[in-house]
Amino acid sequence: MKKSTTILVALFILLLAVFYLETLKEKKGSREELGPILEIEKDQITGVEITRDKEKVVLAKQEGEWRISDPVKYRANQAYVEDLFGNIFSLEREALISESPEKQALFEVDTAGIIVKVSGGDKSLSSFIIGKQSPDYTHTYLRPTDSNGIYLVKGVARWHYTRRAKDWRDKTIFDFDPAAVKEIALSETDSVTKLWKKREIWKMESKGEESLADTKAITQLLSAASSLQTNDFKDTAPGRNFSQPDFRLKIGFDSGETTGLSLLAENEQKNRYLARKDGEETIFMVYKGSLSAIMKKVEDLKAKE
Repeated sequence: MKKSTTILVALFILLLAVFYLETLKEKKGSREELGPILEIEKDQITGVEITRDKEKVVLAKQEGEWRISDPVKYRANQAYVEDLFGNIFSLEREALISESPEKQALFEVDTAGIIVKVSGGDKSLSSFIIGKQSPDYTHTYLRPTDSNGIYLVKGVARWHYTRRAKDWRDKTIFDFDPAAVKEIALSETDSVTKLWKKREIWKMESKGEESLADTKAITQLLSAASSLQTNDFKDTAPGRNFSQPDFRLKIGFDSGETTGLSLLAENEQKNRYLARKDGEETIFMVYKGSLSAIMKKVEDLKAKE
């Protein structure tokens, strides 16, 4: 009796030890699954694809800068891309919530979530689905697409992943140094006002009359133009002729280069304008408020006596 009891006790201890080791092994495996979403260098990334509500935006690194390659082809806002990477690289899996495929819809880590694919060349580096937020809004549910593991992740800034294609586009129209400008031409209907700088003094000519220009007004004009951004983009402008604009700005630089912008009023109120740069096809939509310092009248440009 004692012998059989001893055997049973020994067997129980053995089974308990096996159970403990298997549990420890499982826990160790779970810990290994936690940690950063991306464990690569940022320089390895050459493409990011974000799909939300069946709308896909593809960002691609081309010749050292980030561009949108789908659904439009345009330069991306470089700061937005850097912010996106900053958020992705900060994401860490803090807890494994479930490995049940049946619960993917519950946490919106199925096709209802935001699908993010990160690539380097032709190689996939990472792919994951951002689901809904936790009840206290401090965490987000996330699932790698090659796994059934649903994780709790802290720090997901959703606005980085919910931008539409037009929101990713670089809104810069002009970006130049005002000090490098030596001449300006403003055209409205048949009237042309020319301004030029000589020994840091601005002069102007309008309707054959030459006079000194208001330096403060010129400074405001160039400050507004040099950092001008669009409020929106227009794919087409049917029936509009940019060769006969309502207003035109042309700028000449010390280097001999020139740039120009043609403006057409989009509505009768003339509070919105369609704009197109010389030599480019992109059509911008700019509010009048952003153009008020540029669309100067002759009397506003003349030096005050």
